Amino acid sequence: MQVPCGARWVLLLCCALLPFLRTHARAQSDLRLRWRSLTTEHFRVHYHEPLGLWARTLAAELEGVHDRVGAALGLTLRQRVELVIADDNDAANGFANVLPYNAIRLRVAAPDDLSPLADYDEWPSFLLTHEYTHVLHLEQSGRIPRLLQRIFGRFYTPQQFSPGWLVEGLAVQQETQHSSAGRARASTFDMYLRMDALEGRWIGLDWIGFDGERWPHGNVRYAYGGLFMQFIADRLGPQAFGAFIREYGQRIVPYGLNRALKHTSGQTFVELYEAFRQHVHQRALEVQAQVTARSPRLESRQGVQLTQHGELTRTPRFVSAHEVVYGLYDNRHVPELRSLDLRTGETRRLARMQTVPQASRAPGGVIFAANDYHRTTYSFSELHAITEGRKRKLTRALRAREPDVSPDGKRVAYVVQGGGLTQLEIAELDRVEQTRRVVVQSRRFEQVFTPRWSPDGSKLAYGSWRQGGYRDIWLLDLASGERTRITYDRALDRGPVFAPDGKRLYFSSDRSGIANLYAYELESGALTQITDVIGGAFQPDVAPDGRSIVYVGYNSRGFDLYRLSLDDVQPRPAEAPYERPAPRPLAEPAPLISRAYQPLYTLYPRAWTVASEDTGRGTRFTVGTEGRDAVGFHSWSLRVGSLLDDHDVSVDAAYAYRQPRFPILLYASWRDYERRDLVANLNNYAWDARYGALGIASMFTVRWPLRALTGRLDYTTNVLQQRSSFGVPLDPNYPPPREPPLGFNARVYWSTTYSSAQRQSYDISNSWGSVVTLAGSVGEPYLGSRERDYGVNWRWEQYVRFAFRESVLAFSYTGAQNTQVALGGYPAQLVPLRDALLGTKLAPSDYARLRGFLPRFGDAMQVLQAEYRFLIGRINRGYDTLPLFARRLHAAVFTDVGDAWYGGQRELDWRRLGVGVGGELRLDWSARFGVDYSLRLGGAYGVTEGGQWQWYTSLAAPY
Repeated sequence: MQVPCGARWVLLLCCALLPFLRTHARAQSDLRLRWRSLTTEHFRVHYHEPLGLWARTLAAELEGVHDRVGAALGLTLRQRVELVIADDNDAANGFANVLPYNAIRLRVAAPDDLSPLADYDEWPSFLLTHEYTHVLHLEQSGRIPRLLQRIFGRFYTPQQFSPGWLVEGLAVQQETQHSSAGRARASTFDMYLRMDALEGRWIGLDWIGFDGERWPHGNVRYAYGGLFMQFIADRLGPQAFGAFIREYGQRIVPYGLNRALKHTSGQTFVELYEAFRQHVHQRALEVQAQVTARSPRLESRQGVQLTQHGELTRTPRFVSAHEVVYGLYDNRHVPELRSLDLRTGETRRLARMQTVPQASRAPGGVIFAANDYHRTTYSFSELHAITEGRKRKLTRALRAREPDVSPDGKRVAYVVQGGGLTQLEIAELDRVEQTRRVVVQSRRFEQVFTPRWSPDGSKLAYGSWRQGGYRDIWLLDLASGERTRITYDRALDRGPVFAPDGKRLYFSSDRSGIANLYAYELESGALTQITDVIGGAFQPDVAPDGRSIVYVGYNSRGFDLYRLSLDDVQPRPAEAPYERPAPRPLAEPAPLISRAYQPLYTLYPRAWTVASEDTGRGTRFTVGTEGRDAVGFHSWSLRVGSLLDDHDVSVDAAYAYRQPRFPILLYASWRDYERRDLVANLNNYAWDARYGALGIASMFTVRWPLRALTGRLDYTTNVLQQRSSFGVPLDPNYPPPREPPLGFNARVYWSTTYSSAQRQSYDISNSWGSVVTLAGSVGEPYLGSRERDYGVNWRWEQYVRFAFRESVLAFSYTGAQNTQVALGGYPAQLVPLRDALLGTKLAPSDYARLRGFLPRFGDAMQVLQAEYRFLIGRINRGYDTLPLFARRLHAAVFTDVGDAWYGGQRELDWRRLGVGVGGELRLDWSARFGVDYSLRLGGAYGVTEGGQWQWYTSLAAPY
């Protein structure tokens, strides 16, 4: 067999890509960065410049964290940890995984001003302790599980089948035990649970295992889990966790949490959680009694609640005497910048964005900070302005946040992040990037927060974190550069703002164990407490007349805006702040040898999987393996399968190189199988085929806030051969046979998708926005195709939200031309579920449905679909620690209109259009502590010719 000349270049290009497995790797989609590695006894640290200081500091901390956490839990690390640190996102976070090898990825960005992570003494060791606890916990296996890992590699561990409250809660408990701060002793998480207990919204053990819908969403694992684990440690001792983990790790069948703990401690999680609930409730009642005894009148200690949003309400700022702007993310809509009229109580949306905005008054409008994308990869905070109803971007890749405009409207102060620290800058408002100037230079890992101008524009007040765990308020004189420390204690002091007369500072502090507002007299140094709330008080802003304060308060539904009249306040001297032991100092950077990053160290196969499937001709067994380097530049997979009772063999291989901006994908397959496209004597005959394919692809993604454009281009070659002769006797009384398309063929496939569709935590489906996809294929002789042809298919989806029952009207229009399609039926439609599992997207025509009809085939299609989806009720129930959780019940009524036909034989025939109507009952539920499913029970009826009743169940949604 000869390969056409037009396809030879593809084979050569595929071979040329193999050298990409070499060493000098750079950051994905950013070829400017160089990656390096450091090695310690139990860790390998991978970092990109200029994070060398971070990497060497972590390297110096690593072995100490390993020893402390291991000794506390009585566990031994079994495999080296690959630690990757990067600075590609402004959100503080870390990730850990143990399959197929131990890996941790850390973002060096520290938490922002009001983050639940804000209570730490040293951010690098705090973050590392939390993520290392995950690795040490999740890799533990014993007896049969360990034997299976020795045979097949680490393809699973029993610990991965643990609820989030246990996994994250244990890490929170350890981060607290090995520091002088930590979330298990932080006032924020104590506030979450206190208000839930007092307001009758306590979350059960079933709920926190699955991150139920309501506030605080994913933080329930950390808040409830962390304080619950600390309660267990106080009652049973920290070594109880190690004994439980070892017992649980020996079980080949997971989920027996209570049985394992009962065996090691004599108690169950269910029993301990009830004791924990009673403990928290009793403490909450005591706090409530103390506060109400001091300040019986509610309005004098907390003021009046202005909003009922709950969730995340942030940074209120006066823009006039009667108007306040603030950021909002209520998990029902995308984050918004909103305006509140204090006279009428009416709110209006100013802008939608990707993250909760941080706003400030500006001449003729508002300036705010919100995340944006840079070079399609980085997610950085940038400054924007809204003037005269027009939104414009002020900075690009500056990583600026928390802006405040000077009283004369000419300058702006803001915080800039990078390399694990933040600094304070000022610039001219109309030329930020050209006039920026650093006014507070941070030292190693130090942070600054929320600068605020004095009324005369001569000073800046700001918050600062410094080594030793000190989160204090500072005052900067811009003329002299002199800095004055206003507070000096281990309390979380934050969010300073000047009074209009410039004589005092208001700020939030949790010095009493509860975050309240305080006033500091600049002349005398007197500190008085202004609010006395049971929840918390944060981020104050003073009205222009100085007679009231608007601040962010907390209740069990989240954060909202409150207004406190200063005329009603009965201030009292601030009590002494709480004390904590001195933190362990951060280690000095380790003098280790740095080497170029070598992806081969982690790219080799670590685990094997074995699977079987019924092919209709027998049982096919498949053995597979895969690999991915620690940083994520290279990945590959290999699958080999065979029928036990035949010689059919299949081989599938793929390789992805994700380092360049346009990743390179290579894939190949070779398989023996049975086909039925031989037509002879007017019958279809089976024959033994051998099929080989080789392809190369690339893709791109361009992101904007709330929008994305993705594209993919594939060139695929294939060869179809006979394994044996057809062996079909021909009858001369019938037409000549139609043989399968043997030999070489090639084709180009392409697709482009634009999406602005959004789905929030409380939504039953995508709720607004649209998705437009255009895809097709091209066959040309000069590309190696047997003949010249083309195909195209497309799909448009539109979502419209309604307030009634949180309902959504969903439309779609799907079409195809010169593309093989099948339309009709619904029960076999599992495309969205497959997308979720494999991370792939099939052709737009594969998502079209015509329910109420048997399948129709062709190479052209036109389909319109409409669904009205509405909520029936929220369930949010499970049973103790069982790995099942029912989320919500909702329904849909639908209409499908369309047809499929062979375009070469006829055009669209309006008389053959199928019209189907029906409805579905949908149950959203979760299993295995976090894997979400949707069970659909539906019925459809085709009302036009060829229609029928269809009843079905499915684990997928049509769109």
